[in-house]
Amino acid sequence: MSAVVNIIVNLDKWKSFDDAQRQCLTDMAIKLENDWPGLRGADDQTQVAGQDAAGIQYVDLGPGFAKQAHDLHWEELEAANAEVIGKLKPLLVK
Repeated sequence: MSAVVNIIVNLDKWKSFDDAQRQCLTDMAIKLENDWPGLRGADDQTQVAGQDAAGIQYVDLGPGFAKQAHDLHWEELEAANAEVIGKLKPLLVK
């Protein structure tokens, strides 16, 4: 299992912080990124066990499915608000 987790800070608020505050938030974001797999591991196992007990089977939809889902997600967002998503997407997607 995997999920994309974004930490977003309002730019005006970010600019209002001093260097030490910005560095603290940056350091904590890096720590969370590094620690996330370990933090999620136990819960993921619990979730999988529950799914197994309920008879839910994992289906691998192939290597291209993740990209297809990603692209469709952004297409839906862009259809809803092209102007805002056009500015946001480059900040979140490499």
